[in-house]
Amino acid sequence: MLDTNDLTRTEAKAYLSYLFKVAEADGHIDDKEREYIALQAKLWGVASEELAQPVPLEHLRDISHAAKMSLLRDCITIAHIDGDYAEAEKRRIEDLADFISIPIPKLEELEDWLQDYWKVLERGRILILNA
Repeated sequence: MLDTNDLTRTEAKAYLSYLFKVAEADGHIDDKEREYIALQAKLWGVASEELAQPVPLEHLRDISHAAKMSLLRDCITIAHIDGDYAEAEKRRIEDLADFISIPIPKLEELEDWLQDYWKVLERGRILILNA
């Protein structure tokens, strides 16, 4: 998990702004997407009103590699959270990966890991509920 001290306030706001960009890429923002962004904002100590203020994405270029990978992880998560991983969301995430100099094969590896992780969580949920 990315430590909230790893980013400046401006970088954190740019991070959150990009989550918003991914969430709205398919033309609407689902309640689950809003809740995810609100939770992330709370963890960063950013008020929801601040999210409406545009933040230049240039601030994301120089964040640490771990922060870049965490951002991509969160973008992939938010794109899947409503159960519909739209092509527009995928393109926006790929654009971000390119912008922050993360190769597409590394992005795909991250997405594969998340898919495996979500399957394990679902398997555990079923195991616990059917005990």
